Amino acid sequence: MTPFLAEITDKIIKENPDFSNTIWVFPSKRAGVFAANYLKKNNSKTIFAPEFLSIEAFITRLAVIEPASTETSLCLLYESYLETGIKDKESFSSFIGWGTTILQDFNEIDRYGVTAKKLYTHIQNLQEVSHWALEEDKTEMVKAYLKFWEILPELYERFTKKMLAQGIGHQGLLYKKAKENIAQFLIDLPATTFYFIGFNALNTSESDIIQYILSEKRGSIFWDLDQYFLENPLHEAGYFMRKHLKNWPYFQESKPEGVSNRYTSTEKKVNIYGVPKSVSQAQLIGEILNEFSQEQVLNTAIVLGDEELLNPVIHAIPNGLKANITMGAPLSGVPMATLVAHLFDLHTNNYSNGWHIKQVQDVLTHPYIKLLVEVNQYNAVNTFIYDCQKQNISSLSTDYINAAFNTSHTIISLLFKDKANVPAAFVSRFQELLWVLNDFSEKNKQPQISSEVRYFIEIFDGLSAQLTAFPFIDNLSGLKKIYLETLSKKRLSFSGDALEGLQLMGMLESRNLDFETVIIAHVNEGILPGGKSTNSYIPLSLKKIFGLPSFKEKDAVYAYHFYRLLQRAKNVYLLYNTATDVLEGGEPSRFVHQLKTQGIAKVQVNDQLAMPILDAVTPPLIEIKKDQSVIDQLLQKAKSGFSPSALNTYIRNPIDFYKRYVLKLKDPEILEELIAYNTFGTIVHDSLQALYTPAIGQVLTENHFKEFNQQLPHILTHFFEKHHSPTKSLKGKNLIAFSVLLQYLKDFLEYDQECAKKEAICIESLEKEYQMTLQIPGVSESVLFKGSLDRVDKRNGVTHIIDFKTGAVKPTDLKLKDWDGLNNSPERAKVLQLLSYALLYSQNHGNTPVKTGIYSFKNTQDGYMFFEDTLKPSNKNIVAEDTCNAFKEVLVGILQELFNIETPFVEKEV
Repeated sequence: MTPFLAEITDKIIKENPDFSNTIWVFPSKRAGVFAANYLKKNNSKTIFAPEFLSIEAFITRLAVIEPASTETSLCLLYESYLETGIKDKESFSSFIGWGTTILQDFNEIDRYGVTAKKLYTHIQNLQEVSHWALEEDKTEMVKAYLKFWEILPELYERFTKKMLAQGIGHQGLLYKKAKENIAQFLIDLPATTFYFIGFNALNTSESDIIQYILSEKRGSIFWDLDQYFLENPLHEAGYFMRKHLKNWPYFQESKPEGVSNRYTSTEKKVNIYGVPKSVSQAQLIGEILNEFSQEQVLNTAIVLGDEELLNPVIHAIPNGLKANITMGAPLSGVPMATLVAHLFDLHTNNYSNGWHIKQVQDVLTHPYIKLLVEVNQYNAVNTFIYDCQKQNISSLSTDYINAAFNTSHTIISLLFKDKANVPAAFVSRFQELLWVLNDFSEKNKQPQISSEVRYFIEIFDGLSAQLTAFPFIDNLSGLKKIYLETLSKKRLSFSGDALEGLQLMGMLESRNLDFETVIIAHVNEGILPGGKSTNSYIPLSLKKIFGLPSFKEKDAVYAYHFYRLLQRAKNVYLLYNTATDVLEGGEPSRFVHQLKTQGIAKVQVNDQLAMPILDAVTPPLIEIKKDQSVIDQLLQKAKSGFSPSALNTYIRNPIDFYKRYVLKLKDPEILEELIAYNTFGTIVHDSLQALYTPAIGQVLTENHFKEFNQQLPHILTHFFEKHHSPTKSLKGKNLIAFSVLLQYLKDFLEYDQECAKKEAICIESLEKEYQMTLQIPGVSESVLFKGSLDRVDKRNGVTHIIDFKTGAVKPTDLKLKDWDGLNNSPERAKVLQLLSYALLYSQNHGNTPVKTGIYSFKNTQDGYMFFEDTLKPSNKNIVAEDTCNAFKEVLVGILQELFNIETPFVEKEV
């Protein structure tokens, strides 16, 4: 296998042996390092090397201004915003939320050569049209909204002038200036030849710059693309090259150089593995590497679709294998970043009675703080926390904390002297803490702490400079946002050989590089490619008109990088995550499906599911014997009532039941940064109850659904804020979660409306609890059985009980095939739950036959799915008295076993 860069280097040497006056430009700096190495290997003479530049470095040289950091750009953007004519200007901390998106839009406007005033005038006109009905009676909110669009051209002009006055620019501005300067640049370097190597997607500025150089006969361009992708008009990997061939005048006279047919002519084996979760993918990568010879490892690349896989994969690499890690670990994942987050929480939360115990505990138990505090006071932190918990103290005074520790202790004084709620004080105090940690780590030879401290000293020195330059950063909220913006750009670098051995990288780092064996992890839809999410205020329709990239172009970029890695590879391993969560469905990437259906003879595709290998030694299953105190606890529970979910917990794992209902252990309260499954479900249930409550006792009509749809956004916002977080500051996955919830509920209302058109639906009750008492043989007291029914309605005289689920449910989960196993099989949980609801309702309504079913928001295509009794010859969906009586016997049997003092709680393998 001859790598692309080796081919092009050899080609340039043959065509132009003297390349001392040449500049080679690559998509990345790393590609230039590899090209330099190939040049060294292919050339036996002593020569002056060409200059190797990444496209970013080349553009910076052309622009003659320096790149500005994102945080500096945001501050200058806010300064510009303050100078506009808009009234009631927002604070800096509020501005950052939408200012970041505006900055990204300005960046794209400049990179793609769009006239900002023209674009924003179009957007303003669109907004005016969409609010035309309010022309006579515009609210202040609508006026402010329209004014926002009106000031954007002015904001763009002020911001651009401000940056240029300081000799700096965001990335887009650098591209804009580079394009303006290209003619003079060529005049200044009359003897220089330029080679552009391995490009694919080009923004308008890049395209114009390269085309100008080519038109002046001052350079060449070499592409890295296979004929297979180029000639297929529907293949995403060839999207940009086909566009260049169509639009560039250069290609009317010249053929594209570098196009090959390696993809279809190289024998390759593609192994596709579906694996649950990141750790299992990492484990499988380690197993794959263990099977390789040393020679194969030396020409292998591991490419991670998601940076969260980095640490698991590093730890899964077999001992003895050296890897060069190029992508860098996020600095946000190191312990020092956690400490900063704790300190922000400590000083941001205002408590009139002192410091809150939760924040104090988080700070003191941080490993680095604990090391400093306990230098002379062994176990002081644990003792202090224990004493606070014992006394049930919720807030602490500074005097109380000082009394618990050595009052002269530098760290305690530094942390809790007073509230550092002024940005300058917070930064100054943390800088002081960093130097204390630095001295400690050097004295005690703690290289990890020393390494982290150096990064954070640099960050906080930068924050200190920002505070001096921009006095409007006047609260910790704004400071924290600037800090997080800075932190998100920082990476921990790893040492290694960039040219030899196993290479571990992200998809972008793989540009222009070729390997015989490629392992790509997290090849999931929504990751490769990245999906339709976009951070922009510019409507998609106008993006298309003005030539700005949308998700289509971004997907084509992912496609190119993915398939380019496969072009020359002989052995390919693709791993995707099969596990699902609230927002992701565990679906393999479309690229995986394309590979399985493309039908190329020399590309052998093998698809399989892989399960993680468990350790051979597993701990023994827990067994807890019952005594009278346990029975007494169960009798207490019998008075308050057992629910179907409690019994399903017992069936799934009796030890879980014992912990929750006997020991009464609660799950720890966790601050949800990302919405959890149970919270997701709670919001759905509460929203539906609020929407449908006014319709109880009524037959659903078109007017009902019209009102439901009008109320939905307000009701959802209320419950999202009640159970999770404020909606005004939503971003990232939480913003997606809110949008998913909104779409879920819209889809349900649309479906329910269609059902209401086909048959009259009368709402009987919502979230109503039903109860019944059971007499259990061997139990001295009656047992209460209860359940909350999400919705009961009547359709054509038949009572329907509906349970709403936000998780995935299949119709087969609701089939009763036999009565055996219902009392001990977790897979039958849904059947037990639905029969419980039917029994509870019928016992309270004179043994009324019912239909009971589930609506799953995860697989809406199945609509209402109803319980099915396959043992009956007809009316399989109706739960009548005979079925309820049979189920009641099963229920009594479960409770009889639960109260049997001779039957221990035995752990099940879950």
